[in-house]
Amino acid sequence: FSDIKSCEAVGFKTPVSVGLHRVALVGLLATDWMGDDGMLRRLEVELPNYYQYADTLSLTGEVVAKYEERAGGELYHAVDLGLLGTNQLGQVIARGTATVYLLNPGHPVTLPVPH
Repeated sequence: FSDIKSCEAVGFKTPVSVGLHRVALVGLLATDWMGDDGMLRRLEVELPNYYQYADTLSLTGEVVAKYEERAGGELYHAVDLGLLGTNQLGQVIARGTATVYLLNPGHPVTLPVPH
């Protein structure tokens, strides 16, 4: 909902963010962290609560696993990330996971990555 009358009609005090906006921000956290030489292999995001205009969004992430993965005969250095977005009240408004293929020193990520 982007106009105030529609928002008030369903019980919101202000307009709320479109879900894809939050998904994009969580994805941006992962891609900014991995840098230009990495490749975002997978991204999953849950949106358990609304994010209203004027809320503060804090995004954090952590590496939860490191491993090697073979796809199409190529070996990739993979990292699984846990991603979290909270508002100023500490409520979770986005929760996600991502798998990133990282550069192996001297060997860039081979593209395209097979499905």
